[in-house]
Amino acid sequence: MTKASLENTSLLELQLYCNQISDEGATALAEMIRDNNTQLQQIWLGSNHIGDKGAIKLATVLQSNTCLLELNIWGNQIESDGATALVQTLLLASTAVTGLHLRYNCISDAGGQAVLDALLQDEPVNNACCSLTNLCLYGNNISLTLKEEIQELIEENKQAAEALSLKYFV
Repeated sequence: MTKASLENTSLLELQLYCNQISDEGATALAEMIRDNNTQLQQIWLGSNHIGDKGAIKLATVLQSNTCLLELNIWGNQIESDGATALVQTLLLASTAVTGLHLRYNCISDAGGQAVLDALLQDEPVNNACCSLTNLCLYGNNISLTLKEEIQELIEENKQAAEALSLKYFV
């Protein structure tokens, strides 16, 4: 079904909530996105047992994807490595993605630090201006201190504040 759906170039949104696709399914989905001329603008993968492996594969595909606007991957088993790959791809590369929803995963301070580090980058890859405007990280294991550092950085840096809103972060 997914392959047939992705071969349909008029399909704009794919919702696969609660289907237990796991890393294997996320990897297969990423490969289909890469291999097909998909026009998908939104992918919803909430509550599917996706871990770092699947998130890293999705991040790799998103580096060159210009259609996807929103990746909603909440309630999975993504830890800091997967979150780091996604955040670095979306904050530092030329992507069209405006929304990344990682709430209720297993992201620790290492993933939170990756967000902070990406925001601190002086020069994004390819001199791209980050298109990400909605990053949801609540419900993870990021310490209050690190959350406050990220929020403070955004509030202090007017350009970053205009480019990125950490909705529902704390």
